[in-house]
Amino acid sequence: MGKQGQSTQTHTGGTPRHSAFVDRRWQLLAFLFLVAGAAGIPAIWASRAFSVPAKTALTVVVSLYSLAMLAVLVLAVIWIWHQMLTILA
Repeated sequence: MGKQGQSTQTHTGGTPRHSAFVDRRWQLLAFLFLVAGAAGIPAIWASRAFSVPAKTALTVVVSLYSLAMLAVLVLAVIWIWHQMLTILA
């Protein structure tokens, strides 16, 4: 066991088990906002690139962003549905 109970096991080849991807600030932010949304929140907390207050703030921002994107999707589906009903009427 490493510091604070973290595992220091390695994959074959001697690379650390902890993914370096989540420790790259800009890559993680791009992943969160362009791909994963709220599903990427565990990656925020696995990252060593952010402090706990920054992780908390990012969690809130990503959650709000994901809810906003979901609302846009729902509104788009409703608009499309009404357009279809108008065309078919």
